[in-house]
Amino acid sequence: NHKILKTIQGRIEYIKVNSASAKPVKTLRRLDQNLAKIVGAFMADGSLSVQIIIATNEKGGTKDIGALLKEQNILYSQGYSKTRKQYYCAVQAKRKTFGQFTKVLPRIKALPQVTTQTHYSIELTEEYKDNVEAFAHWMKEAFNVTPHLFEQRGHAWRIAFSNKIVARYLICFLDVWPGPKTQDAFEPQIIKNSSLNIRKAFARGVLMFDGCVTKDSKILLDLKSSSLISSIGDIWKKDDLTFGKRRYTRKNNYTGKPYTGTVLYTTANNNPRKLINYFENGTQKWKLLHWLSGSKKHVPQLRISPSSISFERILSLLKNIERCDIEFLQNYFMCSRQTIVTYLNVLHQQKKLLLSQYPKQLSNHVNEQTGVSLNPIQHKLLFSQAKSYFKYDLTGAKFIGAKKATYSAWKTRKNRIPLQSLKVLCSTLRLDVWKITKKPTSLDRKLVEFKELGTQDS
Repeated sequence: NHKILKTIQGRIEYIKVNSASAKPVKTLRRLDQNLAKIVGAFMADGSLSVQIIIATNEKGGTKDIGALLKEQNILYSQGYSKTRKQYYCAVQAKRKTFGQFTKVLPRIKALPQVTTQTHYSIELTEEYKDNVEAFAHWMKEAFNVTPHLFEQRGHAWRIAFSNKIVARYLICFLDVWPGPKTQDAFEPQIIKNSSLNIRKAFARGVLMFDGCVTKDSKILLDLKSSSLISSIGDIWKKDDLTFGKRRYTRKNNYTGKPYTGTVLYTTANNNPRKLINYFENGTQKWKLLHWLSGSKKHVPQLRISPSSISFERILSLLKNIERCDIEFLQNYFMCSRQTIVTYLNVLHQQKKLLLSQYPKQLSNHVNEQTGVSLNPIQHKLLFSQAKSYFKYDLTGAKFIGAKKATYSAWKTRKNRIPLQSLKVLCSTLRLDVWKITKKPTSLDRKLVEFKELGTQDS
């Protein structure tokens, strides 16, 4: 009876298709965070392909099969299998194709010596290997399935599972269908109606594969699917994250046709722990958020370009020149001040360089308009020498092209002295400007120093 059947179904742990080579798949009875992550990753970088093979032993049999497929406007390819010694027509099924194929299937099966097979394949491609490994772990935990393909292609990693039961879970319970989903990716209703923890797990899957972490510790998501963007925004809102949203129109690099998309991005005033929870432990973006927060334990893979700014190039330059100001780095790398400051703040958090108004000394890589407050000993030496040489403050002021009041303010330490004026004074008085400016009391801006030079963080 129904009660006994329900008891049996409740105790089923594994199921398998009717094939000798098929392996049992773990039964999944309820939606959990692990499955939500799988679906999120699939919506970001995954694909489901369903291939229907209609085979016949008769060489001319494919003409009859093709005619029936053409009646329903179903595209197909045909060929010959040497291993099976059969002629076949192959259909790459999409959501629309399933309905069309259902209509014509009884007539196809009525043809003599015709067999049909359906092959299901779930694939995912991603730049970082550890993300793909995490996806494989989720699949193993959820369904006890392992990939039949795990390979590197160029700069990306590809993983594939050939499993009808897992595919049917996606189709029947999560409304996922084969075919392109760039603009149609979405949050399944069963997940949308679930708890915030389930929805955050779904967002984790999406962001691990389609999101990015910026150098200023923000999460950014750029998608063509307005539905999926809206869902992630709703999850962030319910999780009390502050974020912004921006729409854009661009041209497709291949077709030249315009398309619209949306960028979702977190703002600066979010709890870093909340952001980190949107990525799996030990994966690259998880490591990057930790690293940007100052952790030396978690070091991510960083993209290095010999022709552009990078953390490595900044440190290499500083190791050679020892110290400079931000303007020098901005000009050297030909980037905006905001960009260079973002990189410097990260390296400062990593304790690999110093950012300070109290440097050990100055250099030729510091803007000459920098205001310098000399340490008392060097200040006294400079102006005692100046008094011996010029006799009067007015004479000294005129010599360097300054007003007497300005010169007096420098002398009485009311104002900082521009480095350019210090160079003129020291040259005239035969003093070493770099000794005079050593260990200044303060500057009017921060200098960047390589950490090994060893002053205290300021």
